Amino acid sequence: MMRRRIGERGLKIIKICSRGNQREKSREKAMKKQKEADKKKGSNEKGANRGLTLEERRHRDAEIMRQKQEKKVADGQGEMKK
Repeated sequence: MMRRRIGERGLKIIKICSRGNQREKSREKAMKKQKEADKKKGSNEKGANRGLTLEERRHRDAEIMRQKQEKKVADGQGEMKK
């Protein structure tokens, strides 16, 4: 931040340092803390798994894989690669 000051000898520019990088450092610290908290969460608390039990997640994932396999076979790409 720059301030102009008119004195006896004319215009002087005085540089004033505000908070420096304290705000930036605080943001980094908060982000790091949030990442650590996210790592500690169980898989049933994350994203699309929120509120689902292990059995429900397995069933959902198996159904998705079946649909993918059916689509692959329907497209003619279901053959094994050699």
